[in-house]
Amino acid sequence: SNLRQPNMPQPLNRKQRERAHRWYLEEQQRKHQQQLAEQERIRQQQLAAQQRRAYEAQLKAQQRASLSQQINQLNSQKQIIITQELNPLNTQLSQVENQIVTEEKAIHGMSLERSDTTKKII
Repeated sequence: SNLRQPNMPQPLNRKQRERAHRWYLEEQQRKHQQQLAEQERIRQQQLAAQQRRAYEAQLKAQQRASLSQQINQLNSQKQIIITQELNPLNTQLSQVENQIVTEEKAIHGMSLERSDTTKKII
């Protein structure tokens, strides 16, 4: 007989098939646009990360250069301070050394005189 069973789906007519096909194409297009948007988002994230790394590297290099310059300036200042502190001390040291040498000569001369007088007494 020509009667259909109630649970069997009816075949789609032409308009329904066209609508289903159009929906399928739109869904494919939407998925494709979503994929493109996701790819672009990832690309933008990677680009931002790359730019951030480049900026951080540049910043670190500038900081290293600045610190190096500060260290050099401090070392120069340290040398100046050391020189300023040591010059008077070196002068004092030289004076004391000269005084010691002079006193030693005097003591040595006195002992020579004593030995001469001792010889004379004997």
